[in-house]
Amino acid sequence: MNAADLQKFCAAPDDIREGMRQPWSRGKYTYATNGHILLRVARLGDVPENERAPDAAGMIAKIEPPSYWMPVPPATMPPDVKCDECDGTGVIEGEGPDDDSIDCEWCGHTGMMRKRIGVAVADAFFDQGYLSMIQGWKIAPNGFKPAWIRSGNIIGLLMPMTRQ
Repeated sequence: MNAADLQKFCAAPDDIREGMRQPWSRGKYTYATNGHILLRVARLGDVPENERAPDAAGMIAKIEPPSYWMPVPPATMPPDVKCDECDGTGVIEGEGPDDDSIDCEWCGHTGMMRKRIGVAVADAFFDQGYLSMIQGWKIAPNGFKPAWIRSGNIIGLLMPMTRQ
């Protein structure tokens, strides 16, 4: 996996979590996260350190090693649907200074969002869109705690959803 491959697991370019918008290196590893998926690979020479990035190693260290692995179930990226926050307009009326309209941050000002669909995997639920991103990988569900995910030399965590 290279820096370009990791980029799809990073936060969006307009995400307020600036330190998560691109992969970063720290110590022996390179990381990527969007806040829902966290990946770690052997350090990539072309990915610099980033002081604003989260403590990914600390997050990974907090989760108990998995006792079993299973294949990630088949999943496809869900369709986009009209944003509930702005009713598909891309703006929220009367939320800015002097009751002006503001751009909707929920949908990135597009009026559309990816439909969230929960998929049961063993004792946990995961977002179908995130499962679609890791097809062919292994997962170790962990109830309401982050699940381990892996593919070759890539290791990471996937946050579960609340049951729907």
